[in-house]
Amino acid sequence: MDKKISELNLATALTGNESVAVVQGLETKKVTVSNLRPYKIYRAIVSQTGTDAPTAIVLENTYGQVPVYSYSNIGRYFLTFTGNVLTDNKTIPSEASSRLNFNRLIIEDGSGGTTLGYGIRKNDTNVIQINTFSDIESMSDDVLNGNLIEIITYN
Repeated sequence: MDKKISELNLATALTGNESVAVVQGLETKKVTVSNLRPYKIYRAIVSQTGTDAPTAIVLENTYGQVPVYSYSNIGRYFLTFTGNVLTDNKTIPSEASSRLNFNRLIIEDGSGGTTLGYGIRKNDTNVIQINTFSDIESMSDDVLNGNLIEIITYN
C-alpha cells in the first residue's frame, strides 16, 4: 500500500550511505544521502595533551575515510587525509581561509582568553595543520581542550 510522505516513519542518525528517491525532471532516481549536500564535511571536538597527537570526538564526517591526527612538534599537529580530498580553492578549514588565523580560547571560567589560541590551515590536498599558542608568538602544547575543528570541501 502506498503511503503519503507525512505517514512515513522518520529516519534518524543517517550515516550518509542510505539511498533515497528524488524526482529529477519527470524521472525518479536514487541518490545517497551524502551526495545531497554540495560539500563534504569533517567536524570534531579536539583535545591535546603533552606530546600526544590530538584526540577527537567526531561529530560528522562525510569524507568517506577516517583522517589521522599526528604530533609534529611543540604546538604543531597534522590531520592527514588520503586521496587528495582537500581540493585547492574549494576547501575551508574551520570556516577561516587557507591562511593561518589566531583564534583566542576562552575557558569556561573566563580565564585564558587573552593568551591561549590556535590556528588552522590547509597545507596541501591531504594535510590540515593545527598550531596552538600560549601567546600570540609562542607555540605550546596542552592548549586544545574540547575545541571545534571543521573542514569543508565543496564539490
